[in-house]
Amino acid sequence: MRKLFRLLFFVALVTSAQPTFGQTATDTIRSLDSTWAHSYAVHDTVFARSILAEDIVITATNGSLKTREDEMGDVRPSPGFTVDYFRSKDAVVRVFGGQSAVVTGLLEWSVRNNDRASVVRRSA
Repeated sequence: MRKLFRLLFFVALVTSAQPTFGQTATDTIRSLDSTWAHSYAVHDTVFARSILAEDIVITATNGSLKTREDEMGDVRPSPGFTVDYFRSKDAVVRVFGGQSAVVTGLLEWSVRNNDRASVVRRSA
């Protein structure tokens, strides 16, 4: 079964996606967080790759370490694997120095691996 995770630390997200008129850095990060989560449901590897640093190290839910390319494997479509939804809720964003942010909240997803369904809710 795929191991899905919640990114706790978005390296340099604020500088890579500048707020639009009337939008704060927190609003921008919250929007990116939501779009990041949705990228798993729609298998949007282009967006997912664009917000993950090349040298990011991700700690998966089982404690293993993953590279950006390892994580792309969770975003890409896979035979027999269907994502019904993958979403973030109640995101709390803390921006540090205009260069990085920490997002915490609830992540929930529903997937099917062949005909086996799984619904998960995780706080992060």
